[in-house]
Amino acid sequence: FMLSVQSPPVYTPREYTVGDDRGWAPGVNYSQWTANKNFYFGDSFRFLFNASEHSVVEVWEPGYQLCNESYFLPVLGLPTRQDDGRTLFKVVPPQGMHYYTSGNGNDCQSGLKMALEIK
Repeated sequence: FMLSVQSPPVYTPREYTVGDDRGWAPGVNYSQWTANKNFYFGDSFRFLFNASEHSVVEVWEPGYQLCNESYFLPVLGLPTRQDDGRTLFKVVPPQGMHYYTSGNGNDCQSGLKMALEIK
């Protein structure tokens, strides 16, 4: 009698460029961009954008819904707003929905925001 033990598959984290070749910019449908992708802990998201016009901040759901960056998700007590044009966010717990928006002008109201599910 032989017992075979299989270890679970190892997940290799991925780095995604948000919006692919269009980057983080008005006019990109981020709901469509996230629709057929599965995101997991350890994955990261590269936001490429014109730093003089846009920014990116991770927010709680009300910030996403209301386009209000004051609902930012703090890291070490500080806002996560980034405006360097090449921002990298690494997925950290918890599982569930994560929300990103631009904190510049009317970008968010123009659709520059993204919700994605971490599995």
